[in-house]
Amino acid sequence: MSEVINITVSAKVKNGPTISFSNTLNIDAYDKLNVMVASGGTSETIQLLPSGTTSVHFLLIKSSQYSDQISYKVNGAGSKILVDTPQNFIGLGSLAALDDSSDPETLVFTNDLAEDVNIQILVGRNVTT
Repeated sequence: MSEVINITVSAKVKNGPTISFSNTLNIDAYDKLNVMVASGGTSETIQLLPSGTTSVHFLLIKSSQYSDQISYKVNGAGSKILVDTPQNFIGLGSLAALDDSSDPETLVFTNDLAEDVNIQILVGRNVTT
């Protein structure tokens, strides 16, 4: 049975325009993950794709704090991505920006702050592409 993620995004410029959209995304399954990443440069690996799953179609990352001292690497490699704002990747096109050579199977978070942070992740996936 298919799962549905309803997406609504709105951005308003002060004294300027508002741009918004709504969309639905049909997926096979989803996971909501809550992970505490300890302070002091600790790294925590988050598994996004269980075995037998082939394709992430939606990824939302929210943190209890935002800072240029919190980051992650996709599949443990490449450039670090700062968690300085909430992040949302909708569809295969935007997810390819994270790692165009493969699906994001893991995210390796590093917290260089003096306090722990809680990372919430919502991932929508399909078992076939």
